[in-house]
Amino acid sequence: VPSHDTAQGKLQFKVPVNSFEFEKKLMQTHFQENYMESASFPNGTFKGDFKDFQNVNLKKDASYDVIAKGILEIHGVSKEVEIPGKLVTDGKGGITLKANFNISCKDYGVNIPKNVVSKVSDTIKISVNCAVAEVQKK
Repeated sequence: VPSHDTAQGKLQFKVPVNSFEFEKKLMQTHFQENYMESASFPNGTFKGDFKDFQNVNLKKDASYDVIAKGILEIHGVSKEVEIPGKLVTDGKGGITLKANFNISCKDYGVNIPKNVVSKVSDTIKISVNCAVAEVQKK
């Protein structure tokens, strides 16, 4: 669920914990409910800014390698992060952002029991793919 302020290069998005996927459905359920505690922490959120946003021309049909810097909160823990991604503009105010990044479960207080750690990676791979149409103010 993205939003942005194109004039300032600000960005925020929400990643539902229940959207994390595993090959084995039972492991996915255990991870989401027991380790990520999705009932208490249903979403991960990011709020930040694009670095060097002044180089992005929203009136041009183009693709830009970008870095968003801000606060990522997962499992009730907030950390400053830099997320690399690709920002595509269509010249008409439409913006698409794609980003793939990894986080460590330990860094966000997600405790995986020792007897399960061999079956579940400590690394969570997060993919963001969002399209936002800019609203023109009159």
